[in-house]
Amino acid sequence: MKDTVIPFFKPATTGGIYIQEIGVINHQEDAYLLFLLRKGHCSLEINGQPLHITTPSFAFVHPGQVHVLKEVEDLQGWLISAEAFLIPSACINLFKSLPISRQCQPLDAASLHMPEQLCQLLLQQFSQPSLFYNNILHSLLETLFHTAAACYPPCNTPATAQTEPEKITSRFKEALADKGRSMPTPESMARELNISADYLSYCVHTATGFPLSHWIADTVLTEAKRILYYTDLHIREIAYELGFENHTHFSRFFVKHTGTTPLLFRNKFRPS
Repeated sequence: MKDTVIPFFKPATTGGIYIQEIGVINHQEDAYLLFLLRKGHCSLEINGQPLHITTPSFAFVHPGQVHVLKEVEDLQGWLISAEAFLIPSACINLFKSLPISRQCQPLDAASLHMPEQLCQLLLQQFSQPSLFYNNILHSLLETLFHTAAACYPPCNTPATAQTEPEKITSRFKEALADKGRSMPTPESMARELNISADYLSYCVHTATGFPLSHWIADTVLTEAKRILYYTDLHIREIAYELGFENHTHFSRFFVKHTGTTPLLFRNKFRPS
């Protein structure tokens, strides 16, 4: 069967969430993809690394990861796309801690029932909107991602099996996840890890393929989107919460990384 090439995703349009039964892959940009696979066979190449998919299983793809779906045979299941700011922080932190080789997690038959029911309820909510539509949608989504994350055992790779850049990067990601709403800098993160900013940058880029600035910006941006979506705080207040010098600096940062202003983002994704 011909390979399905999925380089990047197109913008989500339904409040930041999309779900469908697997058939034709829908592309979503700046979103997480969560696969719940119940039957069939395929392999997935992520950033050039092969990932064998067994069924039943969960599998996920980070926003922006270049991936190719290969050797698809009678594949059945669900594909859920969600903006990162809608996914519980604990789930994202766990997903970020896992290497590509761990982005697929096999399930037993007994573990398949609950997530399938959640997917069916999500699809039903999309098809037949009810009272408190967005509240129900987001509650189901959070439950589904918590269910998926609970199936992934913690990454317990022995330190001796990790390279020095991988060890440093793991410590960096753990420290970054603890920052909450404060805006870190490469220098402040390096001081916390007792290394130079240049060496931290080298380690993170070597281990992940992304520059240090990508991980910091991604963390701050996700938190900014959460605040815009879930609160009514003014842009000036959000800028202060995140540690920006002023709201103009924050707005420039947001436009640079999203292509839209904070207020346009809020108006697009907030429930009407």
